[in-house]
Amino acid sequence: GAALADRAGRLSAADGRVRLGYASGTPTHQRDFAEIASVLARLLDEHPELIITIVGHLTMEEFPDLMARRDRIEIRPHVPHAELFHEYARFDVNLAPLQRDNPFCESKSELKYFEAALVEVPTVASATYPYRSAIKDDETGSCARTPEEWQAQLGALIENPDERLRQGRNARSHSIAAFGPEAQSASARQVFSAIAHRFRG
Repeated sequence: GAALADRAGRLSAADGRVRLGYASGTPTHQRDFAEIASVLARLLDEHPELIITIVGHLTMEEFPDLMARRDRIEIRPHVPHAELFHEYARFDVNLAPLQRDNPFCESKSELKYFEAALVEVPTVASATYPYRSAIKDDETGSCARTPEEWQAQLGALIENPDERLRQGRNARSHSIAAFGPEAQSASARQVFSAIAHRFRG
């Protein structure tokens, strides 16, 4: 609630900037972020209004293309999970890259999408199975398979504030309907009902 209010306040006091945000929980996310570092550097050159916001653990020195544009990169400290929603609320688009051709990454959950969606921020994510299952392209965000797709999808959102707002609101509605308390309760009831039926049989 408070984080969503933060976002509404930021939108009403828009400074003309567009923020692509990445929340990095652990140093292991270096390889994930590397998937899009060169794309972000090109987007910074193409869009003077663009800011990249990094929250948490990321060693920027490993990305010389971005370090050359350091004045347009905002580094914010790691925060406890309860405060992370306030950080997501500062983003215009949430970034969820994952390392390609890595079986472990294919098993990572779609949590980053849901967290951002709760404060009406759309996500562009790597096209892993969990993200493809959660995100409806161009409705609640989008999934990218190649650097060219990352560039096109992010570019379209940077240039269209109304589309960012539409996808963000859709993402929130979808997340609450699909994974909110009522949906989880219904799912739990189905599981327990199936277990009870099996034992009765």
